[in-house]
Amino acid sequence: FLLSQSDAKKDSDKSDEEDKFMHRLKIKQRWGWFVSLCIQIAFLLGVCYVGNTIASYLPLPIPGNICSMALLLTLLLTGIIDAKKIAIASRFLLSYMSVFFIPAGVTILTCLPIIQNHIPQFILVCAITTVTVFLVTAVTVMLVSRVQRIVISKLAKRKSTKSHSFKLRVRED
Repeated sequence: FLLSQSDAKKDSDKSDEEDKFMHRLKIKQRWGWFVSLCIQIAFLLGVCYVGNTIASYLPLPIPGNICSMALLLTLLLTGIIDAKKIAIASRFLLSYMSVFFIPAGVTILTCLPIIQNHIPQFILVCAITTVTVFLVTAVTVMLVSRVQRIVISKLAKRKSTKSHSFKLRVRED
């Protein structure tokens, strides 16, 4: 009986140590996630700042956020930035995207007296722009998919020709 109690105490001490270790590990993982999130958001803010700066020097009235998105897209497509490097911030911002629409809704409500006489036109404009955004998004996704397939097929052909050219160069003496 005494032997089993001491064994139980040892097992209990081991499980307590394992629980403490797992707790510390979870805290380190959460802290690492938070630090990664802050770094990635800082990078995205830097891209936004550069995009705004570019927009201020352009002779065209292009908003800074559009220049920033174009810059980020360019960085991603050229491979300068890997999508994995901003994945945590992207997921975080996408999960809270609906919160970003609250200021726009509040602004519309505060401007309600101004647009009160034009509500049918306002609704029509909202409907037309929504459908336009859906269509442009669909066409963009289709075009990007086609471009990706073309690029992938060209890369596959290039790899296969490189491997064949290597095989042809090898001589047996």
